Amino acid sequence: MLPAVRTDEEWQAVVWDEHVVRPAAEDLAARLGLAGAGLRRYPDGSRPVYAVGDRRVLKLYPTVSAPGSVTEARVLEHLHGRLPVATPELLAHGEYENGWRYLLMSQLPGTGLAGAWPAIPRPDQERVADQTGELLAALHGLDPEPLDAILGPADWSGFLAGQRATAAARQRAVRLPDPWLSQIEDFLASAPLTPGRERVLLHTEVTREQLVVNPGPWTLSGLLDFETAMTGDRAYEFVPVGVFISRGDPRLLGRILAAYGRGFDPRELLAYTLLHTCPSASGSSRPRPSPPWIPWPAPGSAPPRRDGNPALRRPWRFPSRAGGGARVSDPRSSAGAARGRQGVPRGTESSRRPPRSRRGRRGSSRAAHEPT
Repeated sequence: MLPAVRTDEEWQAVVWDEHVVRPAAEDLAARLGLAGAGLRRYPDGSRPVYAVGDRRVLKLYPTVSAPGSVTEARVLEHLHGRLPVATPELLAHGEYENGWRYLLMSQLPGTGLAGAWPAIPRPDQERVADQTGELLAALHGLDPEPLDAILGPADWSGFLAGQRATAAARQRAVRLPDPWLSQIEDFLASAPLTPGRERVLLHTEVTREQLVVNPGPWTLSGLLDFETAMTGDRAYEFVPVGVFISRGDPRLLGRILAAYGRGFDPRELLAYTLLHTCPSASGSSRPRPSPPWIPWPAPGSAPPRRDGNPALRRPWRFPSRAGGGARVSDPRSSAGAARGRQGVPRGTESSRRPPRSRRGRRGSSRAAHEPT
């Protein structure tokens, strides 16, 4: 019923075609004993994900992304009941047709943080930031050894070397302006990345889209989407946290890191931003955007005129100062320290998300009441 999906062209033709995918989802639900439960496809994400009734979620993995289903299933089993917030309970998983795989999991109550964020009062946003730091501390405190057989990379230093070798080319592919592009190689060569540090279990894409909250008062209640989990340096986790949760608000990032219990050199976070991958179904990657303390222009745009914008009158340079100064950790020091080292005046931080990729956004086991 479902054709194999192995190329970008096949993905484009099949994955969003409900005339093709929905009958297969209904067939699979029936095989799982859920005939007549009613399917509602979530509009976001790159993979087909359906609410099945009001208690379950069915997530389909096309052929080329099928290994992600195995990763997510194993990680969900490992995490269930072990974090301060809920994760979906794995109910069933396996093969379907033509290399497609599936996960059936519980639906988390609550609403997605991304949709709820604008309506959340500032004190509650700060509470959610604190709880995010506590959640990541708990996640990174778990022993990843039971997942060694399924999670990579086996060689963290080798992984970083590979990412560094392609960093400039990947940024060039999204038309990063030359004033930044020409500095990437030298900056990464000087970045304070320490190989061989303790490796922890990483979610790798903790963003507002993967977090679930409950109102009254607003509290963090769930974490979704583990198909891109890996083991590695804990600092790597804070690239999407800084870019997509705090979104340029140094006080929120400071609260997250204070609750987490440690800080990081801003140059280390910037280096990991350039090295971070956003997995697509083919296993390739696209670069993350700049961290929120860098005034990154829109992809393909010309460098803004500095003489007309006080925020851009300082040179477009990656930070060259290693080590000294306040680390990004304390809300009282991170704002000035991050801006001071990066040369970005107050109020110029970017909150722009990257352009949506056909396959770069993952499917999600969404919350029960997420706005659609």
